[in-house]
Amino acid sequence: MRAIRAQAPTLMEMALKIELMGGHRKVARRCGITRQAVMQWREVPARFVLLLADQSPLTPHEIRPDLYPHPLDGTRGRAKRRAAPPQ
Repeated sequence: MRAIRAQAPTLMEMALKIELMGGHRKVARRCGITRQAVMQWREVPARFVLLLADQSPLTPHEIRPDLYPHPLDGTRGRAKRRAAPPQ
């Protein structure tokens, strides 16, 4: 039986996620890396998912559904408000 892996997010989806997390600069500052490193991401590295979820309106499931398949995974029992898309 083969494991099914979720598709990597498109560049537009990744850009939206980063914007909802505060933009490239804030994400980079929170992770202790450069803005240029964040701009190269095709998906959020696993080591940063919980850190960014704690400091943004997104849940770990919304950031990396392949690592957190259930909507409440990684939230420590706290349901987060769904972020409204930027207008």
